[in-house]
Amino acid sequence: MTDTTFTFATETETQNEPPAIVPGREASVRGSEQTTRVAFFTDSHRIIADVETGPRRLVEVLRDVSRAHLDLKHVSLARIANPSEPVATSPRAVLQKSDIRLAAILSEANRPERRLYGYVAKATVRILAVLAGCEIVGEMHLPEGTKDGIVGYMKLRDTFIHIGDARVTFTLGASAPSEVNTVIINRASIQLLCLAE
Repeated sequence: MTDTTFTFATETETQNEPPAIVPGREASVRGSEQTTRVAFFTDSHRIIADVETGPRRLVEVLRDVSRAHLDLKHVSLARIANPSEPVATSPRAVLQKSDIRLAAILSEANRPERRLYGYVAKATVRILAVLAGCEIVGEMHLPEGTKDGIVGYMKLRDTFIHIGDARVTFTLGASAPSEVNTVIINRASIQLLCLAE
């Protein structure tokens, strides 16, 4: 078995470094002001695409049970094992939500806070989530009235969980962890969740 290295791209990447699994900001293609550019990860592939989210955040679109799929635009497909060689590009594709293991937001439109009068600060807890092929450490919002991270996770009913201020480490290879502002994890993909220090 050969070692495969997964990394997120940075602006200072050189040709001597391993290929990036998620491109940097230079890969951001924006179709409109209500588009989110995302790197989706399935069990075997990385899909970089634009998602028309309208006035909603990506996590809200993923949690929408009225649709089982996402309509993607400006699509680039690569195998996780070899992200430097695109398998295909397409102006449009469809992705089953249930096949998404992890979504890393590359860029999104700035949206004004919609309910400023009703905003309640949520408590967060730093967690470690283990998925097949990667580990994520980040801030998880707790349900109202919850202070314990594990109890809070057990109370969550959402299929997709928003993790902020995240560090993603792919378990194959020797690449350094990548810092990501926002990742969204499919709850069904989480093998272990524990409190992080």
